[in-house]
Amino acid sequence: MKIYKIIAVIFLLTIISEYCFAQYMRLSAPIKPGNIWVYMVDSGFAKVIVTDSVFVIDSVGYSFVTFIPYRGVFWGNGKPVRLKWNNDVVVRLDSTYPDINHEFIYYKKNCSIGDTWSQRNARLSDRQITYTVVDTGTANVFNTFTTIKTIFVTDGLIIDYEFWSEKFGFLQNSSPFGGTDILKGCIIDGVLYGDTSTVTDVEEEFLDISVTEYQLSQNYPNPFNPSTIINYSVKDAGLVSLKVYDILGIEVATLVNETKEAGNFAVEFNAANLPSGVYIYTLQVNGFTSSKKMLLMK
Repeated sequence: MKIYKIIAVIFLLTIISEYCFAQYMRLSAPIKPGNIWVYMVDSGFAKVIVTDSVFVIDSVGYSFVTFIPYRGVFWGNGKPVRLKWNNDVVVRLDSTYPDINHEFIYYKKNCSIGDTWSQRNARLSDRQITYTVVDTGTANVFNTFTTIKTIFVTDGLIIDYEFWSEKFGFLQNSSPFGGTDILKGCIIDGVLYGDTSTVTDVEEEFLDISVTEYQLSQNYPNPFNPSTIINYSVKDAGLVSLKVYDILGIEVATLVNETKEAGNFAVEFNAANLPSGVYIYTLQVNGFTSSKKMLLMK
């Protein structure tokens, strides 16, 4: 009997993780043909592409967004999307979704702290999903300073935090149910940021871009809860040390401690077991040392 209960729990957790709101948020923004996003998703990668085709449904014009998952999930091969006159970024669902034009709002461009909106859940029609902008701040994402917006999402049962940038779109989510998505790279208006390849290895990814200096970038998102991404560059091969310390200088995590070839790298820091507060991360390689602060807010 116990084994059946265990299987049932595992199945339920799998379903819940698939229902997390990042499934909606993987349709990113800004919507423009040629824009591409690649996300680290659990044990693989997902790619979102705005194709060149623009088409009309019931006198409404849409672009088509193709979603390429690391495994089959709800969106299938793609959906029609558009930016409405009131700055709603919407995806058109099928005729069973009862709202106007069968459209689901998955982001509001230019939203600010305190803004909130609600709509019915496209998968569980008896539930309402509520979105509330709870924080904004500036962070260095792909060596570009941009405003980060934190959106609290809930349907009364599942909760999620989404981190968005007007420039780069959906950056990351943080959910107690798992299913975290983290932006690995994107192409916006023809410009490459980060890395858009989809090699399938793991927690730390090598970004194959030429490097001319040693560099430690500001983590993003920042503030974060509970995970964040740290990018760093290594000009020459050498022993790389990347460690995290609390405000008293006590080491709390070793993220990297191994020899690396020259290149750009990104590593995820998960602070789920640490208390809120300021932390310092330090990169050391070939005599180069750099430290930066980050803020964990739970």
